[in-house]
Amino acid sequence: MGASIYGDTLFDDEILPGYIEFIQSLLKARRIEQGNFQESADQQQETNSILYTHNEILHGEELRKLLKELGEDYQANPITLGRCTVEKNEPTSLVALTVEYFGPNGEPIPNLHQILFWNEQTGERDGYGMAIATAFKTPEAGDVFSAKYLLSCADKLYQQLITLKQQRITELKQEETLNNISITSERISKIQRRVSMLDSFPTNLDRTTVRNTFNKLNAWKELKQVQKLLRKYIDGSKATLDDDEFVIQLVQDTSILNLIATESIKPASLQISLVALLIRA
Repeated sequence: MGASIYGDTLFDDEILPGYIEFIQSLLKARRIEQGNFQESADQQQETNSILYTHNEILHGEELRKLLKELGEDYQANPITLGRCTVEKNEPTSLVALTVEYFGPNGEPIPNLHQILFWNEQTGERDGYGMAIATAFKTPEAGDVFSAKYLLSCADKLYQQLITLKQQRITELKQEETLNNISITSERISKIQRRVSMLDSFPTNLDRTTVRNTFNKLNAWKELKQVQKLLRKYIDGSKATLDDDEFVIQLVQDTSILNLIATESIKPASLQISLVALLIRA
């Protein structure tokens, strides 16, 4: 009887309920700890993004200082002649071009409008930075140049720009693939390059589905949930997946977001116009 009273009263009524509460408190603390860890990880990623933005701001301040030195009334000449320096492989022709795209019925497509900064050394790669750097360090052309020499430079540049235009026109006629989708996000571009290196896609996954996934991500890249997804596949846990699992989960995670595919007019023709030119002789 005593044992029964001891077991019923002391253990069942007092020790056991307290033990359950203790376990529940541990589980609650564990959930809070896990939540804080995830929040800390998200904050770290956000901090990296903020620091990157700060670097951009500092770079912008440097540019504003240079522009201030030019004076408020400074007007750049659309066509300018300068001198080459002693650097090797320096650009001799820098141009700013506008590229306008038109649909099958000749209707303009404003969202595809582009401004290109091009030089004969690197083409469009880092074109804007090269244009600013080269323009600032180009001495004035104080001498008289041979008209024949300048015409030769202009003709050579014209032929190079014709080739550039033909390349753009050829791209319009190509069937859209993973390699020629118009991507404007650096993170999406990195993911796209990895997926494009696959010899074949996993079972039950075709090229059209993958292509549509990238189109959706690019169209809605400004959404915070899309940005978080992209970070996972660049710097987070998804980045370490093997290639097949990488593309499978990318498609699945994108599908979960329920992004709507945006239909746009397919460009059928284009027009390239010269905005500014710097010839360094």
